[in-house]
Amino acid sequence: MQPPGTPPEPDPTAERPAPTRIGAIHAPGPPDPAALAAGVDRYLEAARAPNTVRAYRSDWNQFVTWCQRHQATALPATAQTVAAHLADLAGRYQPPTIQRRLSAISQAHLAAGQPNPTDTALVRETHRGIRRTHPHNPRQAEPLRGTDLATLVAAIDTTTTAGARDHALVLTGWWGALRRSELVAVHAEHLDLQPGGIALTVAGSKTDQAHNGAVVALPRHPQPSLDPVRALERWLDLAGIDTGPVFVGVDRHGNPRRQLSAQSVNLILKRHAETAGLTISLTGHSLRAGFATTAAEAGVSEHRIMNQTRHRSTETVRRYVRDGELFTNSAPAQLAQRWQRRRPTRQSEPAPTAEQWWRDNHVPIDTYETEPNDGPGH
Repeated sequence: MQPPGTPPEPDPTAERPAPTRIGAIHAPGPPDPAALAAGVDRYLEAARAPNTVRAYRSDWNQFVTWCQRHQATALPATAQTVAAHLADLAGRYQPPTIQRRLSAISQAHLAAGQPNPTDTALVRETHRGIRRTHPHNPRQAEPLRGTDLATLVAAIDTTTTAGARDHALVLTGWWGALRRSELVAVHAEHLDLQPGGIALTVAGSKTDQAHNGAVVALPRHPQPSLDPVRALERWLDLAGIDTGPVFVGVDRHGNPRRQLSAQSVNLILKRHAETAGLTISLTGHSLRAGFATTAAEAGVSEHRIMNQTRHRSTETVRRYVRDGELFTNSAPAQLAQRWQRRRPTRQSEPAPTAEQWWRDNHVPIDTYETEPNDGPGH
């Protein structure tokens, strides 16, 4: 019994009061826990790219199946269980796959509020031993260098609807240094025609999960077959596209269909490379790698290449730069160029010997012949 004057306690079985409106503001009743949880799940799902979420889900399911088969607990898993799982994968799966499996296990434990077994010394050392025992030699896509780009686009029949699309797709991907997922995601609204070319807004990418966007240049080119601006204008006009996806499928009657998949870029490149007689093996990444390598060959600075490719890691870009400068700016290439500049030879004049060249360039070659090989620096 309540003391006099005490307000009655609310009846838990009573219906929740209907939301009221105060002016133009909707004042809801108490928050629904289920709706809040659903909102949290939705934003957690959006925190990573869909492909990453699918990969993590698949990796976690495989770990759970492995634990069931070995009568181990998946959640929470012990460090011994995770280390044993990694050892079972070693040698059968590539190191990046094992790393992703480890990330999936880690994320599952963090999401469940459980201790993370992947942070333990046992798991870290096991993983390190696997990487040392089974080193990963990634297969890099062959770059489509500028000379090969010219050969490839020259072989495309641009009189057909599909050919006009492929011509625009190849040049946009190459000059824009785009990943294949970025290339097929280009919309007409992302293209800003300017006097010097097209400013292309890349709305989101592998390294821009927050979709902040970045702008890259598609410059005009004096040679029509290599001009991405002309190719895009012709394709958009032919297909009647002024909004939505730019690179879409084409039916047998030449009518535009739905947006191309990323895998379609690989197939288009392989088909035209075969027609052009190119012997290099091309993938969608060959466009991006080809731009970076060709730019490095032409002496474009590292930071300017990174501005276009939007790489975060300088080491990644330097791989392209090293490939591009291998025969233009490397030590042996520069020595060969100096040799040719300092001692031009006529057809009737014998080429200088190495000793003559070193002497002419003021290098005391006998010091190299007489110095002992067991001193410092040897």
